[in-house]
Amino acid sequence: MDKKSLKSIASGSSSSTTTKPNKSSSAAAEPTTVVSRSGTIPRPVHRVIENFLFVWLDANINETKEDFKNSLKQLRHLGASITTFTDAEECFKFLSKIKKEKIFIIVSGALGRQVAPEMQAMPQLESIYVFCGNKSYHEEWAKTIPKVKGVYTDIKPICQALEIDRAMISISFNGLNPLFMYTQLLKEALFEIEDDDKKSIKAFVDYYREQNDIPKGQLKQVEREYRNHAAIWWYTVETFIYSMVNRGLRQMDVNIIFNMGFFVCHLHNHIAKLHREQKGHNIPTKFQVFHGQGLSMEDFEKMKTTKGGLRSFNNFLSTSRDRKISPENFARPATQNLTLVSILFVMANDTAICSNSSTPFAEVSKVGYYKDQEEEILFTTRKIFRIDRTERVEDKHTDRLWQVNLNMIGNLGWIALGISPGRDDLDFLIFLRLYSTNEYLAGGMAGADIGVGWIDQAGNIHFQDRYAFGFSKPIPDDTTMDWHAMQGRELNGWTAIQFKRLLDTCDSMDVPIKSGTNVLIFAYGLTDLNMARLDDDISYHENRRGSRIIPLQSYSIPPPKSKFAELDTFEWRMNHYLVPPIDTIYYCKVFKAPSHFPMKHHAVAHQFIIDSVNRDIVHHMDVYECEPETTIFDDTSLPAGECDQMMELAKICTSNIVAVWSVGADDISEYVPVAGYPVGGDFPIKYYLLQIHYDNPRLLSGRRDNSGIKFYVDRKLRQYDIGYLSFGTLSNAYALAIPPRVDHFMVDSYCPANFSKDFPKSGITVISAIPHTHLQGRSVWTKLIRNGRAVQYLFNGESFNFNYQFENRLAKPIELYPGDEFVTQCVYSTNNKDEITLGGERTKDEMCMHTFMYYPRINNLFLCRTENDLSSWRNFLNNSSEIDDLLKFKYLLTNIKWTPDLAKQWQQFYNNASRRLTLGGGKMFEQRSMGIMPSYEDLATEHCRRI
Repeated sequence: MDKKSLKSIASGSSSSTTTKPNKSSSAAAEPTTVVSRSGTIPRPVHRVIENFLFVWLDANINETKEDFKNSLKQLRHLGASITTFTDAEECFKFLSKIKKEKIFIIVSGALGRQVAPEMQAMPQLESIYVFCGNKSYHEEWAKTIPKVKGVYTDIKPICQALEIDRAMISISFNGLNPLFMYTQLLKEALFEIEDDDKKSIKAFVDYYREQNDIPKGQLKQVEREYRNHAAIWWYTVETFIYSMVNRGLRQMDVNIIFNMGFFVCHLHNHIAKLHREQKGHNIPTKFQVFHGQGLSMEDFEKMKTTKGGLRSFNNFLSTSRDRKISPENFARPATQNLTLVSILFVMANDTAICSNSSTPFAEVSKVGYYKDQEEEILFTTRKIFRIDRTERVEDKHTDRLWQVNLNMIGNLGWIALGISPGRDDLDFLIFLRLYSTNEYLAGGMAGADIGVGWIDQAGNIHFQDRYAFGFSKPIPDDTTMDWHAMQGRELNGWTAIQFKRLLDTCDSMDVPIKSGTNVLIFAYGLTDLNMARLDDDISYHENRRGSRIIPLQSYSIPPPKSKFAELDTFEWRMNHYLVPPIDTIYYCKVFKAPSHFPMKHHAVAHQFIIDSVNRDIVHHMDVYECEPETTIFDDTSLPAGECDQMMELAKICTSNIVAVWSVGADDISEYVPVAGYPVGGDFPIKYYLLQIHYDNPRLLSGRRDNSGIKFYVDRKLRQYDIGYLSFGTLSNAYALAIPPRVDHFMVDSYCPANFSKDFPKSGITVISAIPHTHLQGRSVWTKLIRNGRAVQYLFNGESFNFNYQFENRLAKPIELYPGDEFVTQCVYSTNNKDEITLGGERTKDEMCMHTFMYYPRINNLFLCRTENDLSSWRNFLNNSSEIDDLLKFKYLLTNIKWTPDLAKQWQQFYNNASRRLTLGGGKMFEQRSMGIMPSYEDLATEHCRRI
């Protein structure tokens, strides 16, 4: 199309095409040029962050036809992800999941007539474009649907209309949120990384080459010419770089940020360099810049009512010193979209604030790709403004042009971080209520121990220890001061305070930091406290709050994927598996070991790849080894199917574990430097089983999944092979039958010395722990028993959360030796349930597992788990006819009438029942009766210690 015919606000020019939903894919093209008065290359005017998606719905889409390919080619120039559908129901499901982006949909005439009336009501849908062969026929019904912007018989005018409408979408101005704080800290961390240009560019190009949605010619250009041009030149030239880097910063996409981190640093440093060179020349101390933007009616109404509120720009921000440019190139296109309000942001800036902050600015008109007289001012990331006033602008083209005045600010008010006592019954009930929508409300203020701090205008740090008795303002803790500020600063609108606090203060108004998961809550205010006023106090935080669950004592920060950019990789993934609409399914697929490693290598890390559209149903993944001596497969047709229907396969392919991931865990895990997982050479394992548990309580249909795992392989062999040990109980009703309405139900399991007899005399080294239960689990621990005496916890997950099942890296590795024994305990709470909870694989069933990574690997040794012996069940229930049949036994248990006394008797039974033991690995599994739990000298009970 003729770009000179358009004057608009737009963004960069990457493109992609996909046939499946991609929540994070959206880009923007550059539809606008202005003719330079100097006669040099014309350039686009203003850019906006890409926060939109294109959808194409047509039952007759055929991706092999040339006309379809040509249409896609033209749409690619608009720079957005193009998601295609041939089925209206699937399209509706996709649209209903989109919450943040605005959607533009192209629909065929036949389907449009059916679906447009219903689509019209979807708030995320911006515009509908009917693409048909009979324009006059479809215009009749289309004129009754306000969001239908036109009926077209050719793709070119659709592209022109899309280009104008898309340019009017608003950036999300939601004030400061937790994302702003995270990205500011992340930016600083990026700037401190020692950069290797050659390695960074190679990793960057390799990563985006895998994405299959970046023009190959642009990647080659970056690889070949990156060092030939300055960062601002690359930012302004029409490649995917502009849109991709801003998308990563806006959406906090860690993959994009880390892979483009070198460019973020280069661009920031280039702006900072120009800022120093230009300081005191053409730009006064206080000055104004202008930025045009389109806001929806809803967002605009919120904007009008938030005078004094904050607005942050997380991306690199393009503005102009020429006031005429924004309204001149903004008002006319805005009149074509009746759902948008045209906004001219007038930004008052202070050079002193910019110079003292980490967000400098520079005039870039002379150094960018387009050298003209626009007087563009480019700010680096993380700018914060306070809304001053909103007023209508008289304009002959539209009555929907408004001016919003913003003032740059240099500091904020108080910040608060608290430790919540965790998930009580109320929290858990809230979780259950929200479970069907995949939401989780973590923690709460009641009983929380909170540190509140701020920095005054003189730079002095103020820090207070507070306690919240309920959902109300936390009061100062006057008993003891247990939160201590160490250092802090305010910079460009954000506040950072480093503090320290004991793990356990033995103070009734403090919350211990337990081993396992901890619930953190945080909030911030807009003003500092005035210490000169006795009645001044923190104000209500409103929606400026959040929570995070993390194992503070044992969390290992996952490395960026760029760390492994030069390593070999291989991966195993599902192939568009259609997840059935049932609440729980385990799907198994066999893969052959990679054949391109003739010599033994070590995998040094693995990354679980969870399909972005299926994170709400992928519950956990396990990778197992298939026993080499009994495994014979046809390599051209490897087994795949529901695990329950492949029981023979399960016997030979679930003997030893390779990797495990559960909901809430980090996707990537790096092994310790001395050990790795063996691959290739004479390593005997040639086949592997990938098992994925899909938890689908909403019975969603039409979901196709491509989740799986990737391994990063180093050519340098490490000293040891890693292995896994797993303790706990089996996952059946004989092992786990937990009464309802019980606050604290304990299930113990014992692993005798016979399990460790094959440990090497020099010992094995345990390095991490993965506790695992389902919804009712509250804690999981395993103790090391040596010579009849508990020596220490192998790991004590005393605070466990089903939604955040991390791998816990031990603070100090633990050595195990032949003859060692192990006791594992899982604690459950069923206060929220009226029926018994049985062991099983569904999320609403229960499990008790504690898995440990160790080295060096021992073959045929993985599992040591127990279940209650059938004879114990017969005696306790006084029933012999229905115990041996598992189905009859489960029916018997589910029909018990519960009383508090029976629940107490049930706990006593579990304390004293004989156990049946399953132990071994590979082809060496063994089952035998163990009797009652052996006695041992337990760890001494400790009174509270300040640690």
